[in-house]
Amino acid sequence: MKISDAAARTTRKILEPLKAPLRKLLGRPQPPKVKPKHDFDVKYGVDTSGLIDARDLHSGHQNDQFITAYFGVPPSRLANAFELWQRTTTEKPASQYRFIDVGCGKGRAVLLASQFEFRDVFGIELQPKLAEIASENVRGYREQNSVPMDISILCGDGPSLLPELLAGPVLIYLYNPFQAPVLRTLLESIINQSEKLSGPIDVLYLYPEYEKVFSEFPLFQKICHEEIGISEEDQDDGLSGPLDPCSLYRLEPQRQTSP
Repeated sequence: MKISDAAARTTRKILEPLKAPLRKLLGRPQPPKVKPKHDFDVKYGVDTSGLIDARDLHSGHQNDQFITAYFGVPPSRLANAFELWQRTTTEKPASQYRFIDVGCGKGRAVLLASQFEFRDVFGIELQPKLAEIASENVRGYREQNSVPMDISILCGDGPSLLPELLAGPVLIYLYNPFQAPVLRTLLESIINQSEKLSGPIDVLYLYPEYEKVFSEFPLFQKICHEEIGISEEDQDDGLSGPLDPCSLYRLEPQRQTSP
């Protein structure tokens, strides 16, 4: 029996709302309609857009299994997170801090951080291809904007590379780059340096999905937890909601006492 066009349209209209939950039940979640090129990339001539699934981010390292995904932070969200950090930690100006993005992906947060008055900026990325893209973005961005600040992209494992960078006051930025096992190892690597630190270590954890790990390390003091907003322009990226949680922690240097 041939179904009329009108009947077919009615059937499609009924079934369309059921597609996403059906895909989820079948293990094929509906992919978000992510904007292919963010306005930030258009403005600065860089490549930081797109959503990359964890399955496509393998590097051959044992921590590949704990990667979450890549999605560039909305610029307004990071600016609001920086404002939260500065508002709640007023002892030292940003110019005294080193900024380190662990799991920097294509480097959008690193580029944005260079617009603030940090001492210098580092990005650490495990996946070689993403690290290469981030390095290219840094080169192009610096040429276009005459950025005098030192900006470096390091390819490798965050917990292994981070301890060598903990000089003076440091702001570590995490945009939910990995699951609890790697976060735990990262915090352990920082704690192991606590007696050698020459300044506070702040951890700005945006979308803190595995925040419970911090409860295992009481030396990290929780400074605040807030919902971070976003501009209307950034809400059209296809994935970002109006608010995301953000937590801020601090580790003070642990001085060794003489017997």
